[in-house]
Amino acid sequence: MYIPSKPAKYGQKMMCLTDSSNSYFYNACLYAGKDTDGIGLSEEDKKISKPTQSVLRLSKPIINSHRNITADNWFTSIELVEKLRAEGLRYVGTVRKNKRVIPNEFGPSKGRAIGSSLYGCTANMTLVSHDPRLFVWCSQCTIERTRIT
Repeated sequence: MYIPSKPAKYGQKMMCLTDSSNSYFYNACLYAGKDTDGIGLSEEDKKISKPTQSVLRLSKPIINSHRNITADNWFTSIELVEKLRAEGLRYVGTVRKNKRVIPNEFGPSKGRAIGSSLYGCTANMTLVSHDPRLFVWCSQCTIERTRIT
């Protein structure tokens, strides 16, 4: 794989499915070039987005185990959540704020209170938008609050 912005321009890309509680390794996929994410998937599943194909392929060993899969915003989509739910899995992940499926009310707004959250839900999914301009952290055993404007 070639990434011109990195100091080491060439490398390998590996995606892994691991258990967060004990670091047990379940499955991995080594990126081998264009259109290799869908290997082992049905023809119907090969028509969906590449990140969704990757997660479906990685999650095959734990289908119908009713576990949670957590991933970042490159993988997250409504399509993925629905596919995993049909296979007996749950999904938690961050979503890019510019996705078309996200209602405008969940986008950035100067009128929202700092540190506030906005919740939306359907029968099967929940969306939370959090305004993180107020950070809380522990420093030398005293809690400090900093407002970022």
